[in-house]
Amino acid sequence: MRDRIDPALWFPERAPKRSEALSAGSGVALGLLFVPILESPWWPGIGAGFVAVLLAPGPIANTALGDTIGRWFRAIGVGGRLTVIALYCCVMVVTVVLMPVPFAEVTSTLLGGLLGITVYVASFFVWARSGPKTLQEGTR
Repeated sequence: MRDRIDPALWFPERAPKRSEALSAGSGVALGLLFVPILESPWWPGIGAGFVAVLLAPGPIANTALGDTIGRWFRAIGVGGRLTVIALYCCVMVVTVVLMPVPFAEVTSTLLGGLLGITVYVASFFVWARSGPKTLQEGTR
């Protein structure tokens, strides 16, 4: 069980990048923009988005399926990744437009995901700063 909660399985074996700091800042900013839009937050959606985002880079990414998807995603290059992300966004927009999805539920789930990203990146920065000596020394 201990090997599944080891921070080394959750975080990359490198120092954090500036783009990751930017993503945490963007998550906070977008989260602050979402809060006034929500008249009544849907707490199960916030919790589901938060948990899903926190589980994706750790336990889920360390499964055989997660490893396969990760290798494929890295192999398709930056252009391929941007295409996949753009297609995902298009599918989500079409789904929201064509299906009667309640706005509060969708927004609450997105807010939970943004909070999860922010917590993950902040935890990565703390872990990298106080983590294993090999990461701090740059030998890892």
